[in-house]
Amino acid sequence: MEGEYYILAIIVVAYLGYHFFIDVPPVAVPDIANESLEEVSTPAIIVVNESTAVQEPFDMFLYRTQGRYLNETFGWQRENVSGLKDMEVYTVVYDYAVLHGYEWWSDSWGRYFYQIPDPSKKFLFIFVNTWMEGNDPSKDPRMWGPDQNHYYLQVNETVISHDTSYVPTIRIKEFEEKYDYRHVVGVGPYGFLNVQDGGSGKRTAVNLSWLRMGTSNNWDGFIVYQIPIDANPEDIKVLGDMYAFGHPYWLLKERPAE
Repeated sequence: MEGEYYILAIIVVAYLGYHFFIDVPPVAVPDIANESLEEVSTPAIIVVNESTAVQEPFDMFLYRTQGRYLNETFGWQRENVSGLKDMEVYTVVYDYAVLHGYEWWSDSWGRYFYQIPDPSKKFLFIFVNTWMEGNDPSKDPRMWGPDQNHYYLQVNETVISHDTSYVPTIRIKEFEEKYDYRHVVGVGPYGFLNVQDGGSGKRTAVNLSWLRMGTSNNWDGFIVYQIPIDANPEDIKVLGDMYAFGHPYWLLKERPAE
């Protein structure tokens, strides 16, 4: 009998040891401390150097190079895209946030966990909205939407892609009370539709593909990056790759008051 109790005790200790020492934290978000920041340079992205703006007003230089201030739109129009369907699309970087860490909610554990960046890094979130004008579904030309892979950061002369360690199914506490571009719904990850099962409560993230006509079909949300800890957001540019429609960029500062 004592041997049976001894074996049972070993099983209980092994189970608790696994749960508390091995199975912590949950794997909803990969450990970004072991992830390297991907820095890429691609011909589709235009790296802009403001020092080239010589002997011309800065606003003229900005728009000549498809530049925008924060919360200013970049758009394109194409007639007769499909039959008699016209296309009119706009995209805008309307806000940003700098965090040295953030809390994310785990549905399986029922609690928040704290996420930190790589050493000597900090998080920069940009908030993007993209939509196609129009309200007649029979004239919807639709197009492949520019997802998060079409937005980069330029920090000095380095181009940085989004942080691939972020999992779009999780909810970030710092943004739970933040609304989207039109102040209609809460903000989530850009380019994804989060769906929560009513029974299990499990979240799934659907990667959006088609950008459809109408502001109600807009894509809205944040994209997260890791940047050097000493980087100044006002010196950073958001670079956009809008296929053949243009390569806009945004300064992370408002247009100066006249």
